[in-house]
Amino acid sequence: MGKILQLFNQALSSPDFCYSDHSLARQYTMNRAFIFHQSLRQPRHFCVVLLLFTAINFIVDNVVGNVAAAQNHSVQASSLADHSLPDHSLHNIDEGPRGSQRPSLHKVSIDQHEFALWHRPVSSAKATILLLHGRTYSALPDFDLQLAGESLSFMRSLNQLGYDVYALDSRGYGHTARDSSGWLTPDRAAQDVIGIIQWIQQQTQRKLHIYGWSYGAMVSQLVAQRKPDLIASMLLFGYPFDPARHIHKLDKTYPSQPPAIKNTSAHAASDFITAGTISPQAIQAYTAAALRADPIRVDFKNLHEWSELDASRIIIPTLLIQAPHDPLARTDLQQAFFTQIKTPEKWWVVLKDGDHAALLETPRDEMLAVMDFFIRLHQDRP
Repeated sequence: MGKILQLFNQALSSPDFCYSDHSLARQYTMNRAFIFHQSLRQPRHFCVVLLLFTAINFIVDNVVGNVAAAQNHSVQASSLADHSLPDHSLHNIDEGPRGSQRPSLHKVSIDQHEFALWHRPVSSAKATILLLHGRTYSALPDFDLQLAGESLSFMRSLNQLGYDVYALDSRGYGHTARDSSGWLTPDRAAQDVIGIIQWIQQQTQRKLHIYGWSYGAMVSQLVAQRKPDLIASMLLFGYPFDPARHIHKLDKTYPSQPPAIKNTSAHAASDFITAGTISPQAIQAYTAAALRADPIRVDFKNLHEWSELDASRIIIPTLLIQAPHDPLARTDLQQAFFTQIKTPEKWWVVLKDGDHAALLETPRDEMLAVMDFFIRLHQDRP
């Protein structure tokens, strides 16, 4: 107990909570803690600190008060995900019309352009989440993948945790057409999302939580910097921003017509690089769904607009999730981003496995559990 209190005191003295160590979680909390501190002031010395309050909060909310319910769950003893998922029967998932597999589709007009906004609601939702997809593929393959015999839909999994879930097809992706220019820009993408958030809030009358994957994480950050008052918290996975790679010169020239390059099955499957985390059938299903939804690659220009990204301007609670084998979200990039965030309400969590597509792989349960815990701590913000 003395060791735990010592670590807890060290945690309270530092704003930089960012590392996950499952062996120490098992040693000190019987598998019920997941956030640790990595001392960035001493890069070669990793001071692992237990967030004791999360363990206490979990025990009070989910163990002491729900022993009977817990007995009905089959759990493994290796991660937070095994101990924090609530009783799914508490939330009735609205499946839409009988036999329907897709989420409900809203057609939302923003600045005279119609967007496809997918929606999986639940009764008595504890919060609302908006999902933003990555650079190449749209909402349904990324967040609502269907395969008989496997549970791959990120939206359904969030439903089971009690969340009302929206997923946007950005301009030119999936069921949202390109505009007359044929191009998308970082600024336009952010303005579109701001309009979508405002539309959702008209329906829900409360702030939402925004989750961005890859390029979607970068767009989420632009939105959070511009309109922090619209967002309860920001959750980022596969955050790839590298100023040297993403920010182009202001005078860069672009073709008069967008290239409209065809996507390929090899590219669609290229994120799945960690053996044993996803079945070959699931990769095949994703590839097929991705190419059906997005046969042509969306074209971006005005990439100098990414220079607006500035982590020091983030003032809302932020959860940064990293998979250890993600080549796009390198640790040096995550560290540079995380240390610049000014708000003390920030977590950096490293999953124990997975790559850039971990939300479709076995580490997904751990990711969902961390997200659920973080959102519960930041609900109903003024």
